[in-house]
Amino acid sequence: MKKRKTKQLAIGAVMSALSVVVLYVGAILDVMDISSACLASFAVLFFMAEYGTAMAFGVYAAISILSFIVLPQKLPAFFFALLFGIMPITKCLCERLGTHIGAILSYSLKLLIFNAELVILGLSASKLLELPESMLMVAVYILLSNVIFVLADRLYGILTVMYFRTFRKKIEKYLK
Repeated sequence: MKKRKTKQLAIGAVMSALSVVVLYVGAILDVMDISSACLASFAVLFFMAEYGTAMAFGVYAAISILSFIVLPQKLPAFFFALLFGIMPITKCLCERLGTHIGAILSYSLKLLIFNAELVILGLSASKLLELPESMLMVAVYILLSNVIFVLADRLYGILTVMYFRTFRKKIEKYLK
């Protein structure tokens, strides 16, 4: 049992470090900030699928804290910490809840949580995001962000299914 927890912790540390490197590349290549945040969130998705909520939240917290400390430009860290990093956890929890409340309410809850995170991101990082002054442009920004959310949510679902059908059998002996 203790050896298993130690292995989980070591894998979490390595995955967190790799995710921070991905976010660092996104910070350096200024145009890759959203993409790097989405890519870094795959580590959280993996931990959510393999080890559960507590370990996934630990990896999410480690990546968020380290990225705010290490990254030269903080925008990818904001995108990860407030949007993409927490998305695999909320996705899984809402879908588990969906068995009790229904799929439509579950998806509505995911969208509500995402939009609340988007508002928090907009309020906390409005200078970094260089948000437009026009209300029309803000509406377009919110609409496009919701489209990105729907696509990312679908991508996480596809990757989770691919992981369990294909990759898990190949790496299972290294994870236990």
